[in-house]
Amino acid sequence: MRAIHGALEGTARVALFAMVFDLLPQERRGEAMSIFSLCGMGSSAFAPIAGELIIRHFGFTVFFLSAISTVAAGALATSLIHEPAPMRHRENPLAAKPPTYRRLIADSGLMPLWIVTFMFSLALSCRVSFVAPYAYAEGIRSVGEYFAIYSVVAIIVRLTGGRVLDRIGLERTVVPSFAVLAVGPAVLAGTRRGGWLAVGALAGRLG
Repeated sequence: MRAIHGALEGTARVALFAMVFDLLPQERRGEAMSIFSLCGMGSSAFAPIAGELIIRHFGFTVFFLSAISTVAAGALATSLIHEPAPMRHRENPLAAKPPTYRRLIADSGLMPLWIVTFMFSLALSCRVSFVAPYAYAEGIRSVGEYFAIYSVVAIIVRLTGGRVLDRIGLERTVVPSFAVLAVGPAVLAGTRRGGWLAVGALAGRLG
């Protein structure tokens, strides 16, 4: 069940961002993608706290029904979007032939991107999935604040950092971002208190 959920969530996320990316002006893509990603960050700020309250007062059944209803509403809203006409990318060498998964995965020029994306996703997914059970095992009663801080910092960074990305370039941004991002799990690994959990959220999301 978790594998199916993860595959669908990842596919939907990539498709949604790709659809939006094609509509953006090239000189402001960093800023525009930062603003668009706020849609997810806004809900992530209060959803964990709301989820904890629903589970505490109504149980897991109501919690999962609430999640199902929310996703269904998102699917309905997406179905109302009119897809624009396909754009022609003349500079794309793959445009002559339809790109297949096999061709894309085997492309030596894209291989570093696949490796970095896999490693980044692995680290991020593990942290998001296991922060809550780890905190509970260490006696921290609530982790909603962690995700709230995590999301609020992300919103601030996206509002202020999008133009920076366009100005200095993606390549100069990725390496220092990953370095700061690594501080988050390092802090979490040694935490036994909720305050340090907040510091880990701050550092991780800043990166």
